[in-house]
Amino acid sequence: MSGDGRGARAVRQLFAVAWELNNSETAFVLPADAADHDVQVRFFAPTTEVPTCGHDRFLNVHAANPRLRATRD
Repeated sequence: MSGDGRGARAVRQLFAVAWELNNSETAFVLPADAADHDVQVRFFAPTTEVPTCGHDRFLNVHAANPRLRATRD
């Protein structure tokens, strides 16, 4: 897959992964698509791209931001 998640080939590969996982939505954290963004998150159901979904968004923000991770003593 191309690294930025754009282009027809990349989108086909994102759909293929979503189809294989067969979850209601699969989130992909990709490189930023604008200079003022840290990352780009795209959500795919097995048959369509989804504009947003709540539970995956919170998980990805947590995973991508080390300041939000719990520390262990």
